[in-house]
Amino acid sequence: MVSDLIDPIYKYVIFLLIAGKGIGSFVGGQISTLVGTPNLFKLTGASAIVSGTLVIIAYHMFGKKWEKKVLEEKSMILREMELRELSDTNKVEENGFEKAHVTKM
Repeated sequence: MVSDLIDPIYKYVIFLLIAGKGIGSFVGGQISTLVGTPNLFKLTGASAIVSGTLVIIAYHMFGKKWEKKVLEEKSMILREMELRELSDTNKVEENGFEKAHVTKM
């Protein structure tokens, strides 16, 4: 049943949340005692700056190329869809009605 599948997943997620919170608190406490609280704030700020810089560099190296490629593919798909719509409307205008509505007598 569905509850049989959901229960192990919830147990696993709850375990990960509890273990992650416990391990994070333990490691953070150890670093805080080694480095000191004022230096810990400086270390956190420096790591945030380094992480942000690395993300910006990765975006400019890889992300822009990928983004440009995806936009080109989407614009090609949109053009194809517009051409199909135009060809469908032209058929309707030429015949005055769609072929699906043609009845033979």
